[in-house]
Amino acid sequence: MPEEVPKKLKTKKLENPYPFLTDNQYPTLYVKNFGKIEEAEVELAPFTLFVGDNNSGKSYLMNLIWGLKNEFSILSRNKIIFKNIREYSKESSYKNIKKYVKQLYKDYQDVPQKTSKTPITNDLLNHLIELLNILLNDNKEALIHNIFNIYDTAITIETLRITFPEDSILDTYINIEELPTRKIRDNEEEEKKGLRIKISGMPFGLPVKNSSMGIDRTISFIFDMIFGKLFGSGIFNNNLLFLPSSRTGFTLLKDDLDQNIQEEILHLDSESMAKVQSLTRPVREFYSQYSFLKEKEYKNNLSPIIKFIESELITGNLDYQKTDAPRKDILYTPTGVGKEFPMSITSGVVTELAPLVMFLKYVPWNILFMEEPEISLHPQLQQQIARVLIKLVNSKKQVIITTHSDTVIQHINNMIKLYNNSENRQKELLNNKEYFEGYESNDILNPEKIRMYQFDVNNNKTEVKKLSHSKYGFQVPTFNDFIRSMSKQIDQLLDEM
Repeated sequence: MPEEVPKKLKTKKLENPYPFLTDNQYPTLYVKNFGKIEEAEVELAPFTLFVGDNNSGKSYLMNLIWGLKNEFSILSRNKIIFKNIREYSKESSYKNIKKYVKQLYKDYQDVPQKTSKTPITNDLLNHLIELLNILLNDNKEALIHNIFNIYDTAITIETLRITFPEDSILDTYINIEELPTRKIRDNEEEEKKGLRIKISGMPFGLPVKNSSMGIDRTISFIFDMIFGKLFGSGIFNNNLLFLPSSRTGFTLLKDDLDQNIQEEILHLDSESMAKVQSLTRPVREFYSQYSFLKEKEYKNNLSPIIKFIESELITGNLDYQKTDAPRKDILYTPTGVGKEFPMSITSGVVTELAPLVMFLKYVPWNILFMEEPEISLHPQLQQQIARVLIKLVNSKKQVIITTHSDTVIQHINNMIKLYNNSENRQKELLNNKEYFEGYESNDILNPEKIRMYQFDVNNNKTEVKKLSHSKYGFQVPTFNDFIRSMSKQIDQLLDEM
């Protein structure tokens, strides 16, 4: 009698223990029914590009990312999401974080020590991200209103979610340390000790007490610090640059508007601002930064990029006029001319790139948002601005752009192809002066640093597709399909002649 085959046992599928941690390499934003965008999942890589149809939602999504980055700036002035975190103390995620913090203090007190060093676990990170997403969805309408400067339901969003890479907190610790003893009063000898909590890699900590209120303060501090670090935002100021497609108009108006008028417009509260103008908050912040730039250079590693823009794109120098007046106009000095010109009589390429040059010179920043960097540029200069963006990414800046330029994409693909050669072959190619005159190692692009998304509109709804790449770069259907169609049209007309 043949041996009976045992029935296959049904196994219960294990649930993901960390649903808010992903295999993605970078923080990932998910939106559903955001304006006309049906659904989008976007990895925020060092270099992120949005391509596709006009009026498809690319700028909307970029504005939303700017708003989230601004929220994650640790000292952001206008936090929407995190200001009421303590009201969520009944959420299981908050309770789990509180349990962790209490244990942190207990471990510190149980073992006599002046400082502790506790790694951030995936458990803790998952609870933090879970609470973050609860806060995001409860406050998403207020966030949209704040970003887009609208106070009705013109722009809606059904779902807003952020996830982070599983290894995003490697070598990150929570430290508790004793504060130095100090006298309560100058004329008394009594001293008082306190505790301070710090996150590794952050420049400052928070004095706290091991009490109910102290634990709540500790949770808020951990929340702000961890997400400021994970989301790549700056610690001081916002460290965000947003260059809108209307930047030429602002450049031409900048020196003509009276400073008092600028201050009156720019420093109104949000509700009054909505009644006065229709600028979105990223554009308003750009205009504010641009209008009140300080002529004070700071040390950075971007001088070669500034020189590259001035020599290869605008063939001249941009800087403030030499005067002791409190307000200084931006002037352009063409190479070899020795005469300064106001912005009003310079070419489109100069007015387009003036904000970028001035921000590179005078503003410390981490993240650049740029709408259509190819505006006003000949295809040859579109290739050069693509070089600038790659150089910035290789200088550890994050760059997020929208573009309609096939030339920009083709140059990116060329630099990916160059990367996929051996190191010796790269050097040989870079020494070829006919094709790579002036190219350096920071012109080459590692494809792992870039993510590209195509926006397609069908029946007034936008589908957002992640584009894959090979060793030859990215295939971009929105450009390739049109180029093929145009080629067929040309062939047909040639046949008729």
